[in-house]
Amino acid sequence: MQAYVYNIYRPSGNDTALVRAKILDPHLKKLINDAILKKHTFVEQVGFIYQENGQFYLEMAGGEFCGNATRSAVVMFLNGEKNQEIAIHVSGVIGVLNAGIDSEGNVYTEIPIPKSNFIQECADYSIIKLEGIVHFIVPQKTPIKNKEKAKQLAKNLLNKDSTIIKDFLAAGVIFLTKQKHDFYIEPVVFVKSIKTFFYETACGSGTIAIGLLEAFRQKKNVKINICQPSKKIITACVILEKNRFINAKIEGKVELLRENQKIWI
Repeated sequence: MQAYVYNIYRPSGNDTALVRAKILDPHLKKLINDAILKKHTFVEQVGFIYQENGQFYLEMAGGEFCGNATRSAVVMFLNGEKNQEIAIHVSGVIGVLNAGIDSEGNVYTEIPIPKSNFIQECADYSIIKLEGIVHFIVPQKTPIKNKEKAKQLAKNLLNKDSTIIKDFLAAGVIFLTKQKHDFYIEPVVFVKSIKTFFYETACGSGTIAIGLLEAFRQKKNVKINICQPSKKIITACVILEKNRFINAKIEGKVELLRENQKIWI
């Protein structure tokens, strides 16, 4: 057996365990993922971080992209130091992402934007196709506030649109309640290879999906605070130039919950 060391972070909710090891084997990633989720029932996802040739890497257990895990990895790589920035390689994404911690302690990461045709408006929901994950944005008049009901509704939608999700490593259903300028989301996320299906307490990629959709509809830059089920805020920032998406990022606080935990596999 081997010991794997990890920290647990709370990026505005969405508690994330980051293992300090280069693990690329899907079977071993799933074993470690399942063991950590069993040991810490509040943890919603597991990633693996490592440095190689001066480069920073985050590999999610399911090989998907995750914005909140990326922000957590930034804190771990930078030891929480403010006014620092790194370029990070993240699973599910081609190229590197610029990320860092600002002077106020907000942790941010760039989100990769597909080149074209990644937003699709349907009658009852919108589809946002990002690198490594696809999100279905479902408007609600009032919040669902029932995890099992939200999960069942999400499962029904994902089963209905299974042809869309087959090309993605992960899929999210983001139930969105919008009242005037207030945004509240309830995210349910399915990761295919490790078969996790969570009503998440926060979702970074789901947050930027809302920001991209708002910018697309309004044809202008947006910076919006989006309340998560954790009641904490993640901010989505999207920049347009001549109706073209130029940059997108999320930012917010990240807390260190537990340090130097061990699991034996």
